[in-house]
Amino acid sequence: MFGPRTLLVTSLGLLPVAACFTGEAALGLPCDDALACGEGQECIQGLCSLPGIPACGNNLVNPGEECDDGDANGDDAACTASCKVAVCGDGLVGPGEACDEGSNNGVGSCTLACTVSSCGDGMVVPGEECDPGAADPGTCTPSCTSNVCGDSFVGVGEACDSEDRDACTVTCKAIFFRDRVEGGINGWTHEVVTPPPNNDCKIFCFKDLWARTTNIPSVESHGDAELFTWYSGNLSSVRGPGSTRLISPEIDLTDAAAPIILNFDHYFAFKTAMMMPNYFADGAIVEVSRDGGDFEQLQLSGYTGTIVDAGGCQNGIPKTKNPLLGYDAFVGRSQSWIPETGLLDAYAGSKIRLGFQIASDCASLVEPWTDGTVEWYLDNIFVFGDVTGEL
Repeated sequence: MFGPRTLLVTSLGLLPVAACFTGEAALGLPCDDALACGEGQECIQGLCSLPGIPACGNNLVNPGEECDDGDANGDDAACTASCKVAVCGDGLVGPGEACDEGSNNGVGSCTLACTVSSCGDGMVVPGEECDPGAADPGTCTPSCTSNVCGDSFVGVGEACDSEDRDACTVTCKAIFFRDRVEGGINGWTHEVVTPPPNNDCKIFCFKDLWARTTNIPSVESHGDAELFTWYSGNLSSVRGPGSTRLISPEIDLTDAAAPIILNFDHYFAFKTAMMMPNYFADGAIVEVSRDGGDFEQLQLSGYTGTIVDAGGCQNGIPKTKNPLLGYDAFVGRSQSWIPETGLLDAYAGSKIRLGFQIASDCASLVEPWTDGTVEWYLDNIFVFGDVTGEL
């Protein structure tokens, strides 16, 4: 009895007898034809296979295949129906993938990682103006809309974004100080800065007359809702020369950054010489004290002239001059309430107080060659700007 492979002795010597395989022993082995395969098998694409079963799907990794899980192959499986390993970008939604749009990944609703696109994933898709993951986060909101002032999101160029008008302006600048003079003294003080020489009170004593008042001049540009203003008093009613100062509460600019803007509304009326209408001997300036130091003048583009020497007092009173002689100042008459603006950039990082100093020469005497009052009204004082640090 010969086994599957025996040697036959002939006159030609020892010759191999052709092999005959049965069962699955040859399944998946390389072949040139069916004779090299087991019984009931065929040589398909160079491999022994069962009849009618293609190489992909035979549970064997044939040449040209990356995988083959047999009946488990599928376009939603780890091994696709074409015996390729499922990967993101192949256009098939495989295990662990929420989507797969092939070459459109990253430009449509599916990301390069085969996840459904969402705001913040770094990809701008239809319905989004921007994506904070794809651009400077300060220019794009968490809802994937372009940042604008008023969207409640603090973006690039904004110090704040809030409807709280005690903290944030309508242009998204931080408010460091705000006083409409409607709610009381609120820490404001006032003082005599420069008393007149020989203030012996033989006629009138020079006084600090600053006070909150409802006696607001009936001139243009002051809202009907404004009930109170600061008023210097009329220095024509006291003996000069001298000056007084209204002083704000402390304003904290330690976190402020340029531009830092001072805004206030004011009305002023300072006497002039009747025969010299552009000759001003009285006026007012704005000052700043840094960290408790001396007051220094704040230069403003709105100053209307220079305080000059009008020759001093008459009637035997020694010649005495305005303490602010030579200063650029508010002089003359404003005719209406006007807004004033100044820059406080030099005081960033400090704590300051604002000073509003009004000065007169001999206003109390109201000589025949003079005309008018020496008075100043102030309202709606604001300081606002940017803040330091990254947004």
